[in-house]
Amino acid sequence: EAPDAGAARRHLRDRGFDGEAARRFQVGWAPEGWDDLSRHLQRQRFSREDVTEAGLAFVNKANRLQDQFRGRVIFPIFDPAGDPVALGGRALGDQSPKYKNSPEGALYHKSRVLYGLNWAKADVVAQGEVVVCEGYTDVMACHLAGAPRAVATCGTALTEDHVRLLKRFASRVVLAYDADAAGQAAAERFYEWEHQYELEVAVAAMPAGRDPAEAWADDPELLVKALDGARPFLRFRLDRLMERADRSSAEGRARAANGAIELVAEHPDPLVRDQYVVRLADELGIDIDRLRESVERARRGRGQRRATGDEAPPDDEGAPPPPDDIEEVLDRRDLEMIRLAVHHPELVPAWFHAEVLATPVAQGAFEALAGARTLSEAVDQAPERVAQLLQRVAVEEPVAGDDLAAFGTDVVVYVVEAAAKREHGALARADDVRADEGKRLLESLHLAMAEDDRVTGKRIASQLVTWLDEGRER
Repeated sequence: EAPDAGAARRHLRDRGFDGEAARRFQVGWAPEGWDDLSRHLQRQRFSREDVTEAGLAFVNKANRLQDQFRGRVIFPIFDPAGDPVALGGRALGDQSPKYKNSPEGALYHKSRVLYGLNWAKADVVAQGEVVVCEGYTDVMACHLAGAPRAVATCGTALTEDHVRLLKRFASRVVLAYDADAAGQAAAERFYEWEHQYELEVAVAAMPAGRDPAEAWADDPELLVKALDGARPFLRFRLDRLMERADRSSAEGRARAANGAIELVAEHPDPLVRDQYVVRLADELGIDIDRLRESVERARRGRGQRRATGDEAPPDDEGAPPPPDDIEEVLDRRDLEMIRLAVHHPELVPAWFHAEVLATPVAQGAFEALAGARTLSEAVDQAPERVAQLLQRVAVEEPVAGDDLAAFGTDVVVYVVEAAAKREHGALARADDVRADEGKRLLESLHLAMAEDDRVTGKRIASQLVTWLDEGRER
């Protein structure tokens, strides 16, 4: 309502957002003055340290407090519980940068916070799906269009910390931004996250050149249709390739096939690769066996380039490439658990044991660690494949962030959850009455982690391990 905020109100109205929308999402305005907020807060008896540590101001060269945000539309950023942790500001004039967030500090880490999750989480849990956008107004547009499951990264790419957070709420992530550009750099990481966290990454085909806010302003129904029609990440990339290809000639079909081969070869799952090979062979009129051989040859070439250093691994840079036989059989959650057991054994609860892990090589590694006094002793006493895994993990420090205990709980919970889901699925197919107890515990675990209650989540995980053990004893 401030007289000097007219430009901010016009900016929002020009994009279709009225006063009701601004109030709903608590959009505000930072005046142009150098220290308007700082002087106000100091009059409220907040100290300099309070104001600077909250990221609202900084000390300038004249040793005076200067406001962090001036002449910007302000979007408050909340944690999942609904507590404000930062601000995002959009410049209206020639200020640079165009978008600015609070500096990182004790409360705010942009790689771990998602704008709008506090409003979206109920619908995300109900739908089992979250829509990830790039901008604040994109989130507002999705919510106003009737898709209140949208969140946005705060000026950064989607990170593994984001994915780990979202996994507590949903099993499907829909990207509502330029996934062509994102895919060039992050395809392998997306596939790894899908496997490690049992997620599906899909892409909403937005109208050409339009972000969600622009699409909503054009036609809210088209935005909802794009979100509802999101396609799996690899399928989206292949569809885009085919749309741009000239398939009227043999040469054009060959170029399309070569491009598609490289995309399909990136996917780590051989069954998924083969399904797309069948589809491509039909679309392009190419012999399926020849196409299948080309995809596998391209995949072997990628592995060779990585092993010789011509292509960097997607993460854990500098670690030696794993032997092919281990890479083929090792579950990514198992790998994270063994990393935890090697580098932070104090975070592995006493009730956790090897049989919870999905793969024999990981079970062997966990048993070797439990039966040895040192890592070196475990490697010396282990079979070859287990020793190779332990040697690999020894140089791969977990990316745990600042809260190591929380990270350790998350790893343990996700491994137990995966084991319980496997067991529950088998029991449900066999119509075993024990399936009901497993389902109840899994639902309680999901709810606890969605509410960021790791203490309860860890307790329920221990109950699930007991439930698994009881099944093995029958």
